[in-house]
Amino acid sequence: MIERMALHDMIVKEVKKYIAENKLKIGDRLPPQTEFAKMFGLSRTSMREATRTLQAMDIIEIVNGRGMFVKNNIFLSEDKDLNTSELREQLIWILEVRRALESLAIELAIKNAAAEDFELIERNLIAMEKLASQSKPHPKYDKAFHTGIYRASKNPFLLSAISHLGSQFDSLWENPLGAGDALTEGTNYHRELFDSIKDGDKKKALEIFQKLIDQVEVIINNI
Repeated sequence: MIERMALHDMIVKEVKKYIAENKLKIGDRLPPQTEFAKMFGLSRTSMREATRTLQAMDIIEIVNGRGMFVKNNIFLSEDKDLNTSELREQLIWILEVRRALESLAIELAIKNAAAEDFELIERNLIAMEKLASQSKPHPKYDKAFHTGIYRASKNPFLLSAISHLGSQFDSLWENPLGAGDALTEGTNYHRELFDSIKDGDKKKALEIFQKLIDQVEVIINNI
């Protein structure tokens, strides 16, 4: 997990460095993923997953049939607030707690979820997918999707724990440190996560969830 996190973090930093060193402007074309993979000595899978993170951060845009383009280069000149490092650290702490609690919720949901739980979770997922297809933010449905998993666990103490942590968890669905909608992206992971939970595939569900949280952590570290 730590190695994968470090790898994704390195890729994000290197792509941002590439944009800076080549003085690329918004709309400029980037090398294809395969070229970046060779440049960094990476597998195509690692590069593809990191590309998802870069898209979520609105740094790059992929246009089917045309390639990758710079979508945002504000990070080249933005001034960081004095408290940025402290806020980033707090977000990472919150994410660590969420990683642990939601992993448990997923395991319990696989064992205990009823048909109506899956219906509610999927309803929010479909709403997310519809908005994502229109490039619109969807934090409300993203939060409802994950809350549905906690409810499906049928563990009242787990539900109580996230209720007490509600305001802290909400910060991951808001706009911390000017991250915009980046932290509510990864809709593709949500569909895979839902399908795995519904199919009762605990190993795959936990693996997909870890990838989703890894993506959020990389984004926070690079704000």
